[in-house]
Amino acid sequence: MDSPPALQVLGVRVARLDPAAALSEIERLYEKGTPASVVHVNAHTLNLAAEDPSYRAVLNSAGLVLNDGKGIMLAARLQGSRFPADLNGNFFGPRLLELAASRGWPVFFLGAAPGIAESA
Repeated sequence: MDSPPALQVLGVRVARLDPAAALSEIERLYEKGTPASVVHVNAHTLNLAAEDPSYRAVLNSAGLVLNDGKGIMLAARLQGSRFPADLNGNFFGPRLLELAASRGWPVFFLGAAPGIAESA
């Protein structure tokens, strides 16, 4: 698979994947052995991207862009489409961490307050 099915939302290509397919795509990206980022976008980040071409380019350069939240789910429906699931961090994050642990992958958290990673 070259790139997963996706939907353009405010100029950002957002993958249309169910949780299992999203995990498989992340696994495929990891096994390629080249750096790739996986990002979540929500209504707020997409509004920022719509106004900031450089931020939009960063999002579109990610290895995988996943949907996060009801706002982006609604945006898909307004376009006559749907995302198979809401892959928000509370739902999808634990599944991704389970996959990473089972494969022995390193995990990096960006943006947490000091001490949060140590307690995770």
